[in-house]
Amino acid sequence: MRASDHGAESSRNRRGASEAGFALVEVMVSAVLLMVFVVATFPVLDTAAKRSSADRARGLASSLAKADQDAIRQLPLDKLANRKVTFTKTVDGIAFNVQSRAQLVRDASGVVSCTTDTAKAEYYKTSTTVTWPVMAGTAPVVVESIVSPGVGGLDPNKGTLTVKLSKESGAPASGISVNAGGISDTTDANGCAVFANMPAGVTPVTWSGPGYVDMDGDATGSPLGGTTYVAGGVTNIVTDSYDLATSAAITFQKDDGTFTSWPAAGLFNGLRVRRFPEPPATGPAVSSIAAGSLYPFKSGYSIYAGNCDGNSPGYYAGATGTPTFPPTGTTLTPGVPYTGPVIAPLKSYSFKVKRSGTGAAGFGAKPDTTGTPAQMATPAGCDATAAARTTTASFSGTSSTQTISLPYGKWILCADNDAGGSTVKKTVTIQHSPPSGTPASTATPTIDLTVGTTSGKCTP
Repeated sequence: MRASDHGAESSRNRRGASEAGFALVEVMVSAVLLMVFVVATFPVLDTAAKRSSADRARGLASSLAKADQDAIRQLPLDKLANRKVTFTKTVDGIAFNVQSRAQLVRDASGVVSCTTDTAKAEYYKTSTTVTWPVMAGTAPVVVESIVSPGVGGLDPNKGTLTVKLSKESGAPASGISVNAGGISDTTDANGCAVFANMPAGVTPVTWSGPGYVDMDGDATGSPLGGTTYVAGGVTNIVTDSYDLATSAAITFQKDDGTFTSWPAAGLFNGLRVRRFPEPPATGPAVSSIAAGSLYPFKSGYSIYAGNCDGNSPGYYAGATGTPTFPPTGTTLTPGVPYTGPVIAPLKSYSFKVKRSGTGAAGFGAKPDTTGTPAQMATPAGCDATAAARTTTASFSGTSSTQTISLPYGKWILCADNDAGGSTVKKTVTIQHSPPSGTPASTATPTIDLTVGTTSGKCTP
């Protein structure tokens, strides 16, 4: 073979190999492009499948809602009133949640009234809301309708009761469970719970919510007396305040600034009085008392030691200058404990003791529970307590000024003298009142043990 023929054949072989390589590359590129196309198609197909599933679920939900509305229209009027039913219906393996509602509408605007209204009821507004587990961004199915009672269809001996609750800020107290005559409802965004077709007469009403209290500090709120009267043919309304509770720790302090102990304390805001402990509960003298379940009044509370009527500054007309919390310019935060100082004062009362001889002497005080009204004995079981007998240094004649720290109230002050083996005592009654704008007397009384005494020592 000639050299030229050999070279030509080699050239043809190289061209063939090159073309084969290009073909392989083309095949690989095509395969990659196909894979990219297929992968890119998966989300589209998946979305389409999900959309198809969501559309199917929504169609089933719509059918359930319409079926529930048909069932509602077959109910008697007394069953429509206050209808709030929730149930689960499984169809084709999907668990649907169905909320079925009916409300009595009394005004032309179509809004359920939350105020006193003397108009006759116009119609029932019904609604069915259906949801399901995997909604894929699909809105719930809601079907609404109206049911007309017809002429004379409503019982004139039945009325509507509306309970409207507000927080201390004035905002509606929504989501609160209300029970009226054994029927339960929850306050809406306006703080209202509406009970239609209620029998005329006295109806028990209560409401409750986790962490909430009424202005008396009770977790379960109610109208005065726990009932209200429902008049037939009209809307009757009950309004009240209900908010998240706060709390505080009460300590006791003497005039000289030193902290001390006492067995009870009280708080008041206007006519609302809270006592810790609440009579007839009693307890030992303590340095701090936990005051819980407090309604968060914007104006705060006045503070005092003791839990009898006579201990409260509110018992005394024109009392001023009593301590309060929180400080001016701040307010209590609903649902949040108050951590600032809450100090109940023990006011100092000064007196002197006159006696003959020397030796140990003692003095103390106890509440005066006599009189009408017995301010130091009401409410029953209150604990004004007694100031323990304290001994003084020996002296002859008239002692230097003695001081005893007491809550406000009517007290029996006692001094004794056990010199010479014969113990005698004498008592005087004092009215320990809060400031009232009138300058306090600077006179210091003297208990004279040289005349008019009885035998024995001062005891609480």
